[in-house]
Amino acid sequence: MKKIICTFMAFTMMMVTPIVTKAMEKGAFVAEVETSYANPDTGVTVDGGTNIALGDSMCASIMEDQVLIEQTEDKMYVTAGLGLMSNVSDVSMKVMNADGEFRDVELTLTGSCERDGDTCNHYRFEMNPEDKYFSPVIFVTPMGRNVQFFVKINYDSAQPGTGNFASEMIQETSQEVEEIPEEEIVEEEKAEPEKVEEEKPEEPVKEAEKSSVSNSNPTIWIGLGVSVVVLAGVAILIVKKKGK
Repeated sequence: MKKIICTFMAFTMMMVTPIVTKAMEKGAFVAEVETSYANPDTGVTVDGGTNIALGDSMCASIMEDQVLIEQTEDKMYVTAGLGLMSNVSDVSMKVMNADGEFRDVELTLTGSCERDGDTCNHYRFEMNPEDKYFSPVIFVTPMGRNVQFFVKINYDSAQPGTGNFASEMIQETSQEVEEIPEEEIVEEEKAEPEKVEEEKPEEPVKEAEKSSVSNSNPTIWIGLGVSVVVLAGVAILIVKKKGK
C-alpha cells in the first residue's frame, strides 16, 4: 500500500513540476487567469456579498484575461490589469498562501490601457509561485463598499512575453531603439569648399611711373628738336641785325 501511495505521489509531482518550473524560469511571461467572486476553497464570499453569479460576472469584467509574471533570481512579480476604473476609487491587494492565510502586498501602478471604453490600470506586486490566489480589494463607488474577489494564475498557460504590460525586466521590442556605442560613431568629415584665389585688381599706375613712360615717348624728342631749330633761327636774325 505504501508503495502505491509513493508511486502516486511521485506521478503527481511529475505532473505538477512542469507547470511550476515554467513559471519559475528567469524571465517575463504572460499567463491566463481564472476569477472567482467567492473563495474557491470555501464557496463563501469575503466581503459579505450574496449574489455570487452577479459577482462572478462583474469580477470577470474587471479583471484582464492575462497577467504578466516576472521571475528574477529569487523573487516573482505579477502585474494584473483591473478595468472599469471610472467606477473604482481605491485598490489594494492581498495574496493567499497555501495554508489559506492572507497577507497584504504593496502595489505599484506601472501603466494603463483602454478596455471596453474605460480605463484599465496595471498594478505590479510580489507573490510566490506557491501562493494559491491573489485577491484584489476594490472600492466600487456606485455600490459604496469594498468588493474582494479571487484570481488564480494558470501557470500551465505561461508563454514568454510581456503582452500589453510594461516590464521592468524586458523592454518591448517595438519601443526599443538601438543605441550605437560612442566608440563606433564616426563623425563624417565635412568637405571644405575649395579655395578659389580671387584675381587681384590691377594696381593704378603711379604718377611717377606715368612720367617715366611719357619721357620715353618719341614725340617728346621731336618737340625738343623743333625748339632747338627755332632758337637757332632767332640767333641768326639777331646777328644779322647787329651787322647792319
